[in-house]
Amino acid sequence: MGSWLDTCCMVLERRLPERLDALDEDDRAEHPWWKCKKWALHILLRTFERHGSPANLPKGQSHEKVEFANFFLKGYSAKVIQLIFAILEAYRQKIYVSPRVVQLCLNYLRESVRHAFSWKIVQNHVVVLIQDIIYPLLCINDDDIELFEDEPVEFVRARLDILDEYISPVSAAELFLSDAVAKRKDVLMKTVNFLGTVIHNDTITPKQKDGVLHMLGVIGNVLIKKKTFTNQLEHIIVQYLFPELQSPVAYLRARACYALRNFSKLEYTNPENSTRCLTNLIHCLCNDTSLPVQIEAAMALNLFLSDTEASEKDKAIIIPHLQIIVMRIIEIIRKTEIDDVMIVLQKIVGLFDQDLQPIAVQMTMQLVEFFKHVIASENTPSDETKAEEKTVAAMGVLNTLDTIVSCMGDKPE
Repeated sequence: MGSWLDTCCMVLERRLPERLDALDEDDRAEHPWWKCKKWALHILLRTFERHGSPANLPKGQSHEKVEFANFFLKGYSAKVIQLIFAILEAYRQKIYVSPRVVQLCLNYLRESVRHAFSWKIVQNHVVVLIQDIIYPLLCINDDDIELFEDEPVEFVRARLDILDEYISPVSAAELFLSDAVAKRKDVLMKTVNFLGTVIHNDTITPKQKDGVLHMLGVIGNVLIKKKTFTNQLEHIIVQYLFPELQSPVAYLRARACYALRNFSKLEYTNPENSTRCLTNLIHCLCNDTSLPVQIEAAMALNLFLSDTEASEKDKAIIIPHLQIIVMRIIEIIRKTEIDDVMIVLQKIVGLFDQDLQPIAVQMTMQLVEFFKHVIASENTPSDETKAEEKTVAAMGVLNTLDTIVSCMGDKPE
């Protein structure tokens, strides 16, 4: 096994032929040499996850498995991490590295965060990693902006695609950062300090600001649990997130809605700020002209309402806008066929069944018409992926109709 692992390390270390530089990025990513590096990383990562860490082994494992885990962790962990940092250093210097290789490098480092032995190696590089690798990956790029503006439905689909987690360097960056700040407390402080430095830069660009909001959203679930930051969070949200909900840049409005999701459980000391938060999200959902902004606002509202103890005050803010909220969500569902948005509608119907009785029939009729459309399009020739999406959409509509019937079917009116 040692010789096999050595071979994988040699593949990672090998310099690629200069002739690859003449290829465009898509062709380079598919070139056998980059695929070799990808599979070498796959092998090393899977070995580390399943067999290379004593802490990950189930109790009662054989002596041989425990021995191999110690052999890998102490004999190969440092070597692989150094090779990965060499690859990421090239990426940092704008030398081409295929997206899948970047993604797998970050996944390996994410696994390394969990183990004291490997973390001692990673922590010496973590500041540079966050500032020069993670942060740039989490800033929106020109291709995403073009997709956001020209094909908003595809933009949203790409962001919500669960398979993206397994191939996207952006998803890998999110997961690494989330784990690092949760498991290593010094990383959280370093990340917050870095974000403060960037956001206070007078020359910050919209794309850079997007990266700050993105990172803030990623670490929100951890920040909200830390007493060190509890007293500062409300100020941070009011000063840096609320204004972006009204930004002239649409993707910043969407990102601010996204970031607020992970602060949905924050207890505001000033009730006016809680009201302002919900009111702004409702405005983004009901009045914004950008589809991605509407969807992010809907998904943020869903989390604000996901607590079974959703306050009567919050409900009172929503009820005057309830009918337009529901009809806007149905409109989004008809445009996008995205199941995540149907889940939002189901939640609202369950919480506000009494208040929705006046439009229950109208809601049902629109959903039935949409269901007929989905079924009809599902029966037309299409590729397998789209057929699966149609099936998921149809099931989502049926679940939503079932929720409506369950909540309102026994109401005589």
